[in-house]
Amino acid sequence: MKILVLGSSGMLGRVLVKEFKSKNWIVCGTAIDQADFVFDIRDDFKLNCLIESFYPDIIVNTVAIIDHEVCDAHPGLAYQINARPLTILTEICKKKNIFLVQISTDYYYHGNKNLKHKEDARICLLDEYARTKYAAEIFTLLYNNSLVVRTNIVGFRNDKTQPSFVEWVIDALVNKRNINIFDDVYVSSIDVSCFANVLSQLLVKKPVGIFNVASCDVFTKKDFAIGLAKKLNFDFSNFNIGSVKNLSHNVRADSLGLDVSKIEDLLKISLPTMEEVIDNILLEVGK
Repeated sequence: MKILVLGSSGMLGRVLVKEFKSKNWIVCGTAIDQADFVFDIRDDFKLNCLIESFYPDIIVNTVAIIDHEVCDAHPGLAYQINARPLTILTEICKKKNIFLVQISTDYYYHGNKNLKHKEDARICLLDEYARTKYAAEIFTLLYNNSLVVRTNIVGFRNDKTQPSFVEWVIDALVNKRNINIFDDVYVSSIDVSCFANVLSQLLVKKPVGIFNVASCDVFTKKDFAIGLAKKLNFDFSNFNIGSVKNLSHNVRADSLGLDVSKIEDLLKISLPTMEEVIDNILLEVGK
């Protein structure tokens, strides 16, 4: 199987490439740097040429601007990166009968606390990040041989200028630095390695439509951070309990729990609990 991973230098993309290669699949990764093929996803001509030359069976798109403040400040740029490429990809994939996978987000729900949202739950688009990611979903699903995966991944970005949530928490624990942890943001975060494994199973089956891939639990960011601290045997008295309402003048989605029963039924698997997600992350720390 030949797979093209768009955004292969990112936290998710790197792990996907590793996972797919472990299965002896032929993989080509693209990004704006540190990739098999370096280019800007806004370059339609180069995108088309790459697909024409590599001719993958599957394209997995992980490219996105994930900084909400940047998306709000530059909505045009957010659209160009997060949404518009899918209008090009769907047309190319239709012509070549390529299975298209769009990695999406959980950032669609608000005010429901720890509710687990199914794939058809009512959504709420509160900022440009959510709007552009949802537009990408709509564009993707116009093609009937496509899959949208909603998720919230945690792991290691290995970029000191943009630490991931896990890296930020661990750094605060190690350096005894005070940080604010939200107790009013509910998530179903899944470790990136487990996500990659589940996605590889999906690529074999090639289901179409929308699937949630996440932890089977819903928990607050505070719960997760404290759980991580306890597993690492660190004192977490430097954690201050804060609210997402104080993060920005804009309203931010706060109820991001996902119902994973659909994917569990399809693959006959059990998605990880919060504790298992933390254990998986700690396995990565030891590597």
